[in-house]
Amino acid sequence: MTADTGGQVEHFIHTVRTLERLGVSAIVIEDKKGLKLNSLHEKTEDHQQEDIEIFSAKLKAGIEARLHEQFMIIARIESLITAKG
Repeated sequence: MTADTGGQVEHFIHTVRTLERLGVSAIVIEDKKGLKLNSLHEKTEDHQQEDIEIFSAKLKAGIEARLHEQFMIIARIESLITAKG
């Protein structure tokens, strides 16, 4: 299941626990900042990546919130879309 950016850290923790209880086995979040913007949107300057410290903290919080180690959290990095290589 995709969760876009995962929202705020507190929201992501709740999302991870809720989805896991519902039987979802994995979640994908991307390192974009702000509201959802299609990755194929033409204006690459509109795409902003989250600060690595904030994104890392969100991933760590989600991992710690899991009920089972088998629940996977997949990080999708948008460096190519944001033209950062």
